[in-house]
Amino acid sequence: MSTDLFLNSTFGDNSVNENSGHSTNGHDEIDAETLWLINEIIKPELPNISDNVSLCLQMLENDQVYKMPVSNGVKEGSSDVPWIKGVVSRKQEYITGFRVMVRFPDFQNGKVIALEMRPNFKYLLTQFGSISNNLHKIISLLDDLETMTDIHQFIKIYKDIVQILDASINLLQAPPSKLTYPENNNEPMKQIFENYKENCDNSTNLIALDLILVKNELCIDFRNLNKVTKKPWCTVDPNTGKSFIDKIKDELMTARTKNVKLILEENGLTVEDSNFLNILLNSTFKPDTTTTLAEAQDYLRRGSTFDGSAVTESSKIMASTSDPILICVSSKLNGLKYSIDNHYENLKIHH
Repeated sequence: MSTDLFLNSTFGDNSVNENSGHSTNGHDEIDAETLWLINEIIKPELPNISDNVSLCLQMLENDQVYKMPVSNGVKEGSSDVPWIKGVVSRKQEYITGFRVMVRFPDFQNGKVIALEMRPNFKYLLTQFGSISNNLHKIISLLDDLETMTDIHQFIKIYKDIVQILDASINLLQAPPSKLTYPENNNEPMKQIFENYKENCDNSTNLIALDLILVKNELCIDFRNLNKVTKKPWCTVDPNTGKSFIDKIKDELMTARTKNVKLILEENGLTVEDSNFLNILLNSTFKPDTTTTLAEAQDYLRRGSTFDGSAVTESSKIMASTSDPILICVSSKLNGLKYSIDNHYENLKIHH
C-alpha cells in the first residue's frame, strides 16, 4: 500500500480556488515548513557555529609573535638572478618585525640592499584586520538569530552571514587590488622602512614592495622599477592622475575595434616600422612624437602609473612564507562555509 501526499490539495473542493484563501493557506504552509527548519534544524546548530567562529577569532587575535623565514629559493650570493633572504614577524594583524637582504642584478650594479623595519613600528595587514572584524560581525549576527522569531528577518540576516563569510575566505585567498602594485603607491615600503629613499630610490630606478595575503600565505613581492623619462610616456595627467601609458591602455580596453597603431596616432604619435635602424634612431635622435610599434608595446606591457609617476617593471622577486594560523583559520572557515551554505540553500528552497 502506498500513500500519496497532495500539498495544498483542495480534495475536490473547487470553491477554495475561487478566493484568496488558497494563496494564504499556501503561504502559511510554506512559512510553517520554514519555521520548522529554523527551529528544529538550524537554531540548534547556531551555538556550535558560533563557537567555531570564536575559535578562529581567538587564533587570529592570539598575542603570540610568529617569526617566519623569507626566501625566494635562490641561493644567497647568486650574481645573475634576484634573491631575498630574511625574517618577518607577525603578531595578530600586525607585522612587528621585518629584516631582509635583497639583491637585483640590474639595480645599483647588483648591490645587496639591507632593509630593517623602523624601531617600535607595527604595520597593519589590512586583510588580516578585515577578517577579524568580519568574524566579530558574524558572531554578533549569530547571537541575534538565536532569539529571532521573524522568518523573513532570519533569512535576511542569515544571508548576510553567508556573504560576510565568503568575503573573509576570499580575503585569505587574494588581496584587493588597492593593496598591490601599482595601486598601493608603495605604502608598505614607505611605512615599514625608515631609510627606503636612501637605499631603494635613485634617479633611474625605484624598489617597490607588496606585503599581502595570498592563498593562506604571507607573500612578499619586491619589484625593481625603471622610471620612465621619455615623453609622452612619462607625462601624467593632473586631472586623472594617470600616465600616458595608462591612458593608452584604457583606450585599448574601451575601443576594442581599434588597433594599437591607430590609437597611438589618434594621440599624436607617429608610428614607424620596428626595424633596427628606426629603433636605434628613435632612442637617440627622433622627436618625442615618434615611436615604433615595438617600443610602444613594451611600454604598454611593462608600464604603469605608480605613486604619481610612470614606471616600467624591470625585474621582480616573489617570496612567500607559510603562516600556521592562516592555514588553520582557512581550513575551519571553509568547513563552516559548507555547513552554513547547506542551511542557506535549504532556507531558499523552503521559502
